[in-house]
Amino acid sequence: MQERKKLRQLQLNEIIITTHMFSILLIVLVFTLDKQLFSEQNVHLYTARSIFLICLIFLVSIIWYNNEANKFQKGLATLIKILYTVFPLILAAAAIYWDTEKTNYVKGIFILPVLITASLFGKRYSYFMIAGSSFILVVLDWIQSTSPIAINNLQSNLILICIIFIVGWYVGSFSDLEKQFSHDLTIMVNTDVLTGLYNHRYFYEQLGKQLEECEANIQPLSLILLDVDFFKQYNDSFGHLAGDQVLQKVGEILSKLNVGCGFAARYGGDEFVIVIPDCPEDIAIQIAHKIRISFNAYSFIGDEHQSEEKITISCGVATYPNHARDVKNLIKCADEALYKAKCLKKDKVKLYFSVFDNLETSVDNQDFIPSTRILISIINAKDRYTYGHSERVLENARKIANKMGMAEEEIIYLNYASFLHDIGKIEIASSLLNKSEKLTSDEWNIFMQHSKWGSRIVQGIKQLETIAPIILHHHENYDGTGYPGRLVGEDIPLLSRIIRIADSYDAMVSSRPYKKQMSPLEAIQELEKHSGNIFDPGITKHFIAILKEELS
Repeated sequence: MQERKKLRQLQLNEIIITTHMFSILLIVLVFTLDKQLFSEQNVHLYTARSIFLICLIFLVSIIWYNNEANKFQKGLATLIKILYTVFPLILAAAAIYWDTEKTNYVKGIFILPVLITASLFGKRYSYFMIAGSSFILVVLDWIQSTSPIAINNLQSNLILICIIFIVGWYVGSFSDLEKQFSHDLTIMVNTDVLTGLYNHRYFYEQLGKQLEECEANIQPLSLILLDVDFFKQYNDSFGHLAGDQVLQKVGEILSKLNVGCGFAARYGGDEFVIVIPDCPEDIAIQIAHKIRISFNAYSFIGDEHQSEEKITISCGVATYPNHARDVKNLIKCADEALYKAKCLKKDKVKLYFSVFDNLETSVDNQDFIPSTRILISIINAKDRYTYGHSERVLENARKIANKMGMAEEEIIYLNYASFLHDIGKIEIASSLLNKSEKLTSDEWNIFMQHSKWGSRIVQGIKQLETIAPIILHHHENYDGTGYPGRLVGEDIPLLSRIIRIADSYDAMVSSRPYKKQMSPLEAIQELEKHSGNIFDPGITKHFIAILKEELS
């Protein structure tokens, strides 16, 4: 679209520039028709030659400006255009003034400055040029007349002024129509029909430009990606018209949002995006919460049938340059933050967080970080839930370790072990990982092997050998009913016991196709129920204290 627009503008410029060049040449022709002006005895000879030189320079300037116009700042470009239109008027006035034969047809060249102005600036500004040309025409006649202005001269001037007005109005109207048509067409191409917001194409085009501006001005840029929770189910249950009303309401809320020179767009389906230049992440989070609360204030058909008895939205926030330094990665970070918000409990705002940011600053030897990233990217591609789940397990495991006052070195190993505890699922087929029905006994046996496979994978990386036993035993139960070794109590590695609790808690409070999501209070009751049989009672006590403190 952008290329077509440039091509059309180039074609229009060629038409306009050719017309203007011929107009200037026609004005110059007036001088050449005056024999006395170019006679050797005429005192105006050098003046005439100077005018020819000025005209030649002006013609070259026209061609140069046409090629370089886009490089000028807006204010300077406008000033050049004004000079571009005023010069032919001055030239036309000079031609009339020096016309020694005083022929009426020469006055017709005043049409040309009006033609140039109307084609460049439109109908409104052409009226100013018409008024200026008419005034100069009358004044020159009055100056050159030895007696009061003759009636026939006045009549011919009035007719000429009327012709000039018609030409200016006609050309200016077409110029305005062309600009309006181009403007309307641009809006149509850039606007989402259903919501009235900008569309996906415009979003990508403008995000790149605004990111470059923020980079040049050393400013942050925040990206908010939001999604209507359970929209597919709502659309299927209540029909597309009801779904469209929900999307239109989101569009209405976002269109009223004041984000300075930023903008909101429909990213696709039930996803929307807000681009906010010069906005740090804390302000972006506040804006995201404001959008979420505003949306929750509205009621829709079928609200009572939703999980929260309301249709809600979730938001993911990412910021340049803190989280990413280019368009692709910034969108990816916002998308990951959105996914985490939806995994937790919907109706949430989540700032992007990468566990690698903490891991890389915690270990001196960074050689294995690329290997870890590759392993994680593979499991994320097969089962996105596992990636977000591992990050949350790491966060909770670290909280438990800090509560227990563990040494920093142990916490570092715990970070890696908890983040990679499910890495063995790489060996399991995607269809099995994402199966929504209950697993068969054979399928469950395959699943139970993932701790062994994960242990073997990290053993192949020298720097991770230490955490291999931790991953191997993270599904052992305190009473010896777990797998793969059926270890009991203190025989289970301490870090494995911590991961067992953090892992189970996140599974309880996460939404999965094959099970209902628990509330934090219900999950706490479940931890208390199984303290001493599945979970280490001492660690369980610490973790429940952390959860209750957070809830309060």
